[in-house]
Amino acid sequence: MPFWRGRTASEKLRALADSAPARTLGRMIDPAAAEKAVKSGDAEALRQMMAAIMGTSEGQKLASELQKMLKK
Repeated sequence: MPFWRGRTASEKLRALADSAPARTLGRMIDPAAAEKAVKSGDAEALRQMMAAIMGTSEGQKLASELQKMLKK
């Protein structure tokens, strides 16, 4: 059974953010670089960060879990 079943939307997102794949991905991201890209509107830098994340098995697993959660 999926870990999010029977939880509120907020609880589901928190559980997903606290998952092992999300924690692994969190360690891959440079917070200062991400903040700078967001504040400056640097879409290309954000796209590159997302591409790097989605190129990992953890990123793919997290995206898959999020898609499943949103379908419910």
